[in-house]
Amino acid sequence: MHNKATIQSITSKIIQDSRGKPTISVTVSSQNESASFDVPSGASTGAREVSIKNPHDVSDIIQDIILPRLLNVSVHSQKAIDDALHELGETHALDSIGGNTALGISVAASKLAAIEQGQETWEYIRDLFGSKTQASNPRLFVNLINGGAH
Repeated sequence: MHNKATIQSITSKIIQDSRGKPTISVTVSSQNESASFDVPSGASTGAREVSIKNPHDVSDIIQDIILPRLLNVSVHSQKAIDDALHELGETHALDSIGGNTALGISVAASKLAAIEQGQETWEYIRDLFGSKTQASNPRLFVNLINGGAH
């Protein structure tokens, strides 16, 4: 366990989603470990959706805006990471940094914290929310109502 693990780098690369459209994979690294998250590129366009940044612009947003704020932040400070992302997003829709960018960083950071704690990601998130009453492993959740065309 590396309790003093801090964010040392955040990178992104362009990948293709299940529809063949470009999306991003974000990697957050500490001194000794790294974790990645492939951001799904949903097709929703509702009025309450967060803004999405073009995958080709995400790397510059991370390096110019987000990394300077999150550099050396503890990987175990999920609330501080998420609060900083919301603040940098400037609006509820995260217009300045994009919801896809924020999601990628947030999930990759939580995965990294789990690795640093020697836990599975689901265990780390369970503990983060203070719940020890859940099952010993994740339960399957399936969205049967809002199916979409693929």
